[in-house]
Amino acid sequence: MCCELPIEIEADEKIVRLVRTPSHVTKNQLKPAAFRSQAGLDEVSVIRHSYMGSDFCKAKGKEIMVDAYVGLAVILAQDIRSTSSTVQDSREEFCGHAHISHGVTLPREEPPNSEMNLFITERCRQLVKATRLHTDPNPSASKWTGPQL
Repeated sequence: MCCELPIEIEADEKIVRLVRTPSHVTKNQLKPAAFRSQAGLDEVSVIRHSYMGSDFCKAKGKEIMVDAYVGLAVILAQDIRSTSSTVQDSREEFCGHAHISHGVTLPREEPPNSEMNLFITERCRQLVKATRLHTDPNPSASKWTGPQL
């Protein structure tokens, strides 16, 4: 399938962030932490939903997050880019995988300075505003049973 997937991510392509609890969600609200890169990296793993579909996204969420998986957060590629972040294909991880990058890598060894931390937090807040959270109504089911994404 990957050889058929275009490398270019079009503006209207739906991108899914797998959502875990408690780090990504509080009281059914998506937290900015859902789009925050780990220290030492400038990449947030996402899936190209427009090509892979809801069932694939859910299966990957259950595989990666096991019992912490709670749902899918959907955002358009153009909304990611409107914040000055980027979204790029990263099929070397798995077919349909992509990364969101913010252009800043927070240090691993020391706490980030307040300016860098505020920058990343605000960028992630902007992404959350453009994202639709879909809490999985039946996380134990093998396929997506929630609304169409």
